[in-house]
Formats: sequence, structure tokens, C-alpha cells
Amino acid sequence: MHVSHTPELSESLIATGFPSRKRHQNPNIHFYQEFTLRSHGVRRAGSAALDLAYVAAGRLDGYWEFNLNPGTRRPAFCWSKKRAG
Repeated sequence: MHVSHTPELSESLIATGFPSRKRHQNPNIHFYQEFTLRSHGVRRAGSAALDLAYVAAGRLDGYWEFNLNPGTRRPAFCWSKKRAG
């Protein structure tokens, strides 16, 4: 198991998340449009922790989200660190 080695954004499958409230105030919608135009595709599964685990496993090439809760980042970071050795 390893992270993706996709060299170009245009070939990348990436994921994102949106807040459950105040979506129209979040800058992510602009980036969503830009990444959709410049990448192979953008997915939104609804679970940041799962998306980050997929990045660590190489199933996704990247992930972005604004103001992501540290409690969501921490387990994925620990898991990816453990996989890396």
C-alpha cells in the first residue's frame, strides 16, 4: 500500500468536502470548480477521514478542504504515518 504516484493534476482523481452549514460562504466552491476543470475528476464521499485514508492508500491522488476539524485529520494522519513506517 502506498500513496499515488500520479505526476500531473490533469491525470489526478481528487476529493473534497463541504461544510454541512453555510456552504455558500465557504471558498471551497470556487476551488471545486477549478479542480473539476483541471483534474481527471473530483469526488465528494462525505467523510474526510475516509477520503484522507484513501489518499494514504493511493486510491485517491489528493484531498482538500477548508477548516477541517483536527479531530478528523488526526486519525488519518496517524494511519498514514503508520503505513509509511
